[in-house]
Amino acid sequence: MSQNLYLRIRSAIFKEPWAILPARLDVILAYLEARANGVHADAITDALRGAEKQAAQTRATLREQGVAVIPVGGTITHRASGIDAMSGRTTSSRDLVEKTREALGDNRVGAVIHHYNSPGGTVSGVPEAAADIRAMRGDKPIVAMADTMMASAAYWLGSAADEIAVTPSGDVGSIGVFAVHEDFSEQYARLGEHYTLVASAPHKGEGLDFLPMTDEYRSHLEDQVLAYDDMFVKDVAKNRGVTEKTVRQDFGEGRMVLAKQAVKVGLADRVETFDQTVNRLIAGCGRKRRRRAMAVVADREDRGWALDPIDEARLAMKELEEAVESGNSDLIDGALANAEQKADALCITEREAEDCQAGIDAAYAALAGLHADTDETDVTESVPADTEETDATDTDTTIAARNIEMRRRRLHLHSV
Repeated sequence: MSQNLYLRIRSAIFKEPWAILPARLDVILAYLEARANGVHADAITDALRGAEKQAAQTRATLREQGVAVIPVGGTITHRASGIDAMSGRTTSSRDLVEKTREALGDNRVGAVIHHYNSPGGTVSGVPEAAADIRAMRGDKPIVAMADTMMASAAYWLGSAADEIAVTPSGDVGSIGVFAVHEDFSEQYARLGEHYTLVASAPHKGEGLDFLPMTDEYRSHLEDQVLAYDDMFVKDVAKNRGVTEKTVRQDFGEGRMVLAKQAVKVGLADRVETFDQTVNRLIAGCGRKRRRRAMAVVADREDRGWALDPIDEARLAMKELEEAVESGNSDLIDGALANAEQKADALCITEREAEDCQAGIDAAYAALAGLHADTDETDVTESVPADTEETDATDTDTTIAARNIEMRRRRLHLHSV
């Protein structure tokens, strides 16, 4: 990248209003300057690609368990461009919306995590994306996870989720907007470049980097920054269920806020690690999936529709659970036979296969306990008082247990 191209890219960057940590913008500019001076970061890029590949595999596994994890890292942009790519890792706010919509429409998914580690970015597209995310609330939980940073534009987006979790060492906030104008006229002159502006309107061309900032342009820029800031504050207040005054006074006043304090003032909902968030949602998804599945089954039965094998298996597992709760051995025995026959259809994911096996194990344990109680009662009533009860009871219980074990071996669950 030539020095001239660097200056032009830098100028383009400064034409955007930013909702980002100022220090992060300095990093972006330093990266671009290094590229302009011939420094390449191919090794770093390769390392990032390798890490991303591994992370993608992890996300695929978690989706099979019911939780879709969408990474939101680096600088937030509207739509990724060449300039964005040259400045390091980026996340498109538009892509975030589309990936969230796709995840919520996936029947395997019961919850979505927006996995943030972002200093913020440009304002463009963020209000629209935040509104879209907020509109998706309701059916499945959307959790914004700050691991470890959710700043400025990233927080704007994160506030639209159902809840915000922050890792213990994380921080959130930096609510506010700024813009920068730099006068490069002297640098261009040193490079032997001179420009003359010919414009058709009084304000056309103002802000160009080869022109000094006028008071009139400064006032215009301030109005734009305040207008975007007003949008930012209103959205956060609406999303978090607080007043605009609370956002302006208690949410850091432009600074980042550490995890515990963030929860205390209402910037976030809970402090927990990423793994804790994932495990909490997986557990909740399992319960919700079962309730939803049974509702679908009931609806199809009411309509007289044929059930597919998976629905039949889920219905069988539900009936088995109810039979175990009843404590009736005949009901458990019948429901167990039906569940064993249909359980293979539930081996669509490792998680569901494990749930299925756990349900059948619980039924066997309950049935074994009922057989033992019954056998002991029968032996006690049928033998004389001076006869040893232990041997008969143990023999009958052993026979019952052996029968149950032989029957159990007929079940083979293979998770994929």
